[in-house]
Amino acid sequence: MKLSRWFKLLLAFSVLIGTGVVLVIGGLVTMPLKMQIALAEVVAGLPLKTIEVDSIVVNDDGRLRVEGVVIRPPRPRAPTVSIAWAEFDPPSPERFLQTRELLLGSVHVNAIRIEAKNQQPPPPVAVPEGLPLTIIADRIEIVDGKYTAPADDPLGAVSVIGLNGTLQDMRWQPQLRRYEGGGVLSAEQVILGAIEVSDLTIPALMLEGDQLSFTEATVRYGDSEGTLNGKVVGLARGPVTQMDLSLSEARLEDLIQTATGEQSPLEGRLDVELRLLAGGPLERGHAQWQGDIRLRRGLLRLGEDVHWSRRAMLNMAPWVDLDDDGVRLHRMQGRVCFGRGWVQLDSLRYKSQKDRELLAWGRLDKGTMDFSVRTPPGRGRGLFKGVKLGLLVEGSTRKPGVKVVKPEDLSTPRPACAFPVEDFFPPAEAVTASTEE
Repeated sequence: MKLSRWFKLLLAFSVLIGTGVVLVIGGLVTMPLKMQIALAEVVAGLPLKTIEVDSIVVNDDGRLRVEGVVIRPPRPRAPTVSIAWAEFDPPSPERFLQTRELLLGSVHVNAIRIEAKNQQPPPPVAVPEGLPLTIIADRIEIVDGKYTAPADDPLGAVSVIGLNGTLQDMRWQPQLRRYEGGGVLSAEQVILGAIEVSDLTIPALMLEGDQLSFTEATVRYGDSEGTLNGKVVGLARGPVTQMDLSLSEARLEDLIQTATGEQSPLEGRLDVELRLLAGGPLERGHAQWQGDIRLRRGLLRLGEDVHWSRRAMLNMAPWVDLDDDGVRLHRMQGRVCFGRGWVQLDSLRYKSQKDRELLAWGRLDKGTMDFSVRTPPGRGRGLFKGVKLGLLVEGSTRKPGVKVVKPEDLSTPRPACAFPVEDFFPPAEAVTASTEE
């Protein structure tokens, strides 16, 4: 019978930790730790130096303490895992061999480091013959954890630093990628490519089967605070993610620079209600944010090459609040959608300080911008009485130009991207067998 890589690893640990001695011809012989590790790897069919352990001791309370653990799974894409030290109740080797269950009781893990080699999707689940391997813990306490993954085009580097938490009633079947349990997690810093947040706290994390969900999480983005709710479906066959983010008084330029990687000509403070969609029908690396924004105040900086005569005409228009820095923006609301390298604004309604309502839409994409503004008819007296105008703000995001055009010459508004949630998530699928190790 072919043994899975997970069964081999845990069989080796069972031989090594559960007994502390190995069976050799002639009887039980106590061996130095390095020889125990080597023999355990041979028994489990693993390459030598897959596992490193500095020491194993039995505490006065009978619990096991292991220090200096490093695991390098033989599979090329598997992450390297290291643990400064961990304590747990000694598992029963007999039960493990009979039922493929490891009962660890209360577990404490200090300074765990998980170093992924890439960000490729998981391989198909390989259904084991007989009972699946199950790791059971009443409580798992994690202190000072860290996860890293290198940039993997088109995805940027990922890191989770200062991971702490407590999980309760955990059951893990690594071969099937199935989990049960729940608890509390926090992280000092999370970097997902261009997105960087801090002070993440998840007070209610739930794991059930191949799904993960969390509610009422709090996070800091730049100098603003927000809340998160979300779920990840399909951990066994390729995750599909939905996450809802609410931010208050967020910096508009930070959001745009995060999406495009370019300096933003738009500045301001806004409230956002965004939904992240990733995986599913979206190609790898093409996650999208979409939702509603409410601009409180802002500024559209005009390039230095905007001629003084155009500035003067803009200043005369009853829809524009212009000063030396650019066009002042006041309360605005609408929809936004953005992904890697682009931001699209859809049907933004803006009421100027001069009490005129405008409709704006457009897109920033790879260092360029193309925004259209449709004005209402001028009223009262003066040059703009009864006149409808269109404004085009286009060109480089560093030095955008402004053109006055007829409304009919404006581009047609493009709807912001949208995926219905009921269509975005895949239907539940039965786990199918795979020969991949």
